[in-house]
Amino acid sequence: MEPFINWDKVIKKEARGINDDDLGEVQSIGTNYIITVKGIAYKNTYYIPKYLVEGYDGHNLWFKVSKKELRNTFARDAPPAAEEYGRYNTGGSGIGAVSRTSSAAGQETLSVSPDLEIRIPMIERKKTVAEEDNEPAVLNWDNIVNKGVRTKDNEPIGDVVAVTSGSIVVTSIGTRNEYYIPQSYVQRYDGAEVFLKLPLAAMDDYKI
Repeated sequence: MEPFINWDKVIKKEARGINDDDLGEVQSIGTNYIITVKGIAYKNTYYIPKYLVEGYDGHNLWFKVSKKELRNTFARDAPPAAEEYGRYNTGGSGIGAVSRTSSAAGQETLSVSPDLEIRIPMIERKKTVAEEDNEPAVLNWDNIVNKGVRTKDNEPIGDVVAVTSGSIVVTSIGTRNEYYIPQSYVQRYDGAEVFLKLPLAAMDDYKI
């Protein structure tokens, strides 16, 4: 396996984050960021610093970014200024993905490969949470499109409008909210409705 590949090789690949968080699909590449998009009916655009990449495993592009950071820090309508994302790059040397070190003040800093803006380190294949389940809750995910979805406390939240790599996309009726829910949180499908392991109170965490 080659130790690196160019960034343009990951366009249209899925970006994943900490705890297998869905960071969207890679749409294009900037100088020091990548652009991902999430959503079907309502699309959200994210500009993620290249300097936070962990690596590409041949299937997914992995970042040290959480879904909360994605929403609160990297969601935007226009590209960031060069100096804005420059703070994520501390220079550094060596080969491989981003490494984290502790400064004398006890703060965590980043050290990145000097050519990370041009190419990505390859890493060993990482299984998503959904892939690690030995017995999937749904045998054929295509069958649940347009089916109703209920939470763990039996509350209806909307219909499945699409299935992506590792997630289902649910659009609510009325408010038209859209949710990206990891497949690992699907408890079962009874042929008519999809049932989640998540309570209604947790749904805001998956709203996009």
